[in-house]
Amino acid sequence: MKALPLAALLLAITLTGPASAADDAVVDQLRNDVRTLEREVRELSRRLDQLQQAQRTSAAAPGVTRRATAPDPDPSAWLAPEKWDKVTPGMTAQQVILVLGTPVSLRPGDSPGTQTLFYTLPIGDTGFLTGTVRLQGDKVAEIRRPELRQVGK
Repeated sequence: MKALPLAALLLAITLTGPASAADDAVVDQLRNDVRTLEREVRELSRRLDQLQQAQRTSAAAPGVTRRATAPDPDPSAWLAPEKWDKVTPGMTAQQVILVLGTPVSLRPGDSPGTQTLFYTLPIGDTGFLTGTVRLQGDKVAEIRRPELRQVGK
C-alpha cells in the first residue's frame, strides 16, 4: 500500500518539476521584455525632451518668424503693382495681408513694437524681388514697393 502513495508522489514531482522550469523561463523572458521596454521608454523620453527643448529655443530666439496660415488663394498677389497702391499708412497688418497675401516672413524691428512683413521672390541665382511693409504696433508705418536686388550688393 505504501508503494502507491510513493509512486504518486514521484509522479507529482516529475510533473511539477518541468512545469516549474517552463514557468521560470516564461518569467525570465517577461522580465527581459520589461527591461527592454523600460530602456525604450527612457530613450523616447530623452528624445522627446530634446525636441521640446529645441522647439522652446527656436520659439524664444529672435529673428525670422514664419506664419502658419492657410495658403493664399493667389500667393503671387503681391507681385501686382496695383495691389501695392492699395496699401496705405495706418492700415492694420491683417488688412495688408488681405491685400497682398501672406508674407514670406515676418521679422521683428530694431525698436520695440516694430516688425516688418517681407514679400520676396528669388530671381535666378543672384537676385531677388522684394517688397516690405514696416509696422509700428499693428499699423503700417512704411511701405517699400518691390524692387529687384542683387545678392551681395
